[in-house]
Amino acid sequence: MDRSSAPRGTCDVLLVEDNLADANLLLWCLADARTEFKIHVARDSEAAFEHLRAHGNPDLVLLDLNLPGRDGREILDDIRSDPRWSALPVVILTSSQAQADIRTCTEKRASRYLTKPLNLAGYEEIARAIEGYWLSLAEPGAPETPGTAAGG
Repeated sequence: MDRSSAPRGTCDVLLVEDNLADANLLLWCLADARTEFKIHVARDSEAAFEHLRAHGNPDLVLLDLNLPGRDGREILDDIRSDPRWSALPVVILTSSQAQADIRTCTEKRASRYLTKPLNLAGYEEIARAIEGYWLSLAEPGAPETPGTAAGG
């Protein structure tokens, strides 16, 4: 879906996450958002790129770094090096708090870097951050929700 043609209240998301518990928590928290998030979950790089080729560009990619096979850093490299996907907003959503990972993702032009929380309240905060970031893209000039400018 081309972001410019998406209804303002809808966001098409590709979530690249191998941990179903993490994915389900995020899906559950995003279900309470004012924005309608249409989320496709890919559990590895192969499924992520199959989805991109078959369905076109989502509005937003949420990308875990620690994936089986090709990891999120390699996926980010591939997205940024391909003209079809190079402008996609990619939010890193990972358990890694390592400064080296944050620096690497910044250098690879990740849009944001968010650390996975350890509890439900943290996932609710992450969902608000994702929605705030999406709204800042969908409505240029609109302020992001406070606390959403983590990384990037």
